[in-house]
Amino acid sequence: MECFRKLSEAENRNEITAMHTELFDIYRKFVENLENARPEELIVRRVLGTLEHSMRSLEASAVREYEKLGIKVMPGMTLEFLVVDSKRKIVKLRDFGNFDRSYYLRLLEKA
Repeated sequence: MECFRKLSEAENRNEITAMHTELFDIYRKFVENLENARPEELIVRRVLGTLEHSMRSLEASAVREYEKLGIKVMPGMTLEFLVVDSKRKIVKLRDFGNFDRSYYLRLLEKA
């Protein structure tokens, strides 16, 4: 959000370009803070489209976890989960511990 607030100050592309150093400093701060982040701060929220999505996705893993808890999931429902291992598609809905730092770093890089 901090980057978006900063970007909202720009009125054109040149002003955004001029903010590069400040924006990179914000990014670097978030990368450094990721090491000490509380898992609760990293909850992923996704709106479920259809139930016919790939069985090898983070969302599909979250659906299975919800179903294990006896929660019926339906299209349009917002799923909330922590990514524990993105390569193996492992997510947790509660009792958070470790999280996949490389996954969250990739999200930061995309932002």
